[in-house]
Amino acid sequence: MKVPQLARYNGTVEKAYEFVNSNVFEFPIKPFELIKQFNWGLITYEELAIENNCSIEAVCECLGTDGYSIYNGNNFTIAYNNKIKTHERINFTLAHEIGHIVLNHHKDFDVTEILEDNFTKAE
Repeated sequence: MKVPQLARYNGTVEKAYEFVNSNVFEFPIKPFELIKQFNWGLITYEELAIENNCSIEAVCECLGTDGYSIYNGNNFTIAYNNKIKTHERINFTLAHEIGHIVLNHHKDFDVTEILEDNFTKAE
């Protein structure tokens, strides 16, 4: 499916409530624990930089400045920029990537890389 022309608010809210009600038992939500609970992969930008013999800046250029998630046909992996100064921003980024997974963005859309600069204005 191509990226929809209109936001899917109703379905999004329903899936979010369903996910939270089924998987979150205390607040604040702890994204690291959710990722572990679902056995999703988790890697830092620092680890990616070391693995690829490049800088964290190069990783940011390729994947976006905050985080990224990918589906390999079998499992999800979330990468995040561990050099971001605030724990709150890292939690937000992880929750945002979890949202992509829960909303099936990786499976539902033809766009496989969701970066800030690869969408048209309409998308």
